[in-house]
Amino acid sequence: MIVFGGYTSLIALFFPLRTIYAQEQNSIPGSAIRILSKLKYLDKVFLGFGQASNYFKKTKVNFLVDSGNPIRDELLGLKQKNIDQFNNLLIIGGSQGSDFLNHLVPKVLGGIDKNSLKIRHQCGLKHREITQEAYKKNNVNNQFTVSEFIDDMREAYEWSDIVICRGGALTISELIKVRRSAFIIPIANSIDNHQVLNAKFFEERGFGKVFEQDSDINNLISSLRESILDNTSVKSYYEQLNKNSFSNSSKIIIDNLNI
Repeated sequence: MIVFGGYTSLIALFFPLRTIYAQEQNSIPGSAIRILSKLKYLDKVFLGFGQASNYFKKTKVNFLVDSGNPIRDELLGLKQKNIDQFNNLLIIGGSQGSDFLNHLVPKVLGGIDKNSLKIRHQCGLKHREITQEAYKKNNVNNQFTVSEFIDDMREAYEWSDIVICRGGALTISELIKVRRSAFIIPIANSIDNHQVLNAKFFEERGFGKVFEQDSDINNLISSLRESILDNTSVKSYYEQLNKNSFSNSSKIIIDNLNI
């Protein structure tokens, strides 16, 4: 049995004699997986972020496996990107979109004088018209496309030079594996502040930059504008991303299952 967090994982309590694995996606473990670990129900924990190991007691050899988070097979194998300046900006708000990003990003881009910048914005279901209107209201003169969903994420990542996004575990993991830099604005009130910790993992390795949602909105807009125009920093982010080799998390997990 493999559990992935959330209270449905506690079904493992009813199978004390089974071999039970957990895959913790975030930088800080969720309550359910911590409960199972403390009660010694888990045979092995696969970590999406290595720093999550600080929250577990190593009760046995190879109990914690720094596997990283598996991502979709179609995203594997993207070519490294070397850029002196970036022109393609991808905004992703997740499957439900992000009202905050839908309103913030047009305000940021409305004050930027960079004719070469092209924009793709994934806004979420039923947010397309209001997001398009925000771009027009803020006089964004750059070429932009707003869509509710992105059907081909591989093509979108290949196209992108930099991403603006939230700090969800799988989003961060995808960015690392596809080697794309990002400006990350974590949700401020996520459980255990996990989005901030996920994003800091990315930033501390020199892969991109983190911005706080609950900072003064005008300062946030100004800081994002400066970063979008800062080609030198973006180039350094890619130098760090391209130095790293990233493992196939799915293979690591499969290889460590005792089956």
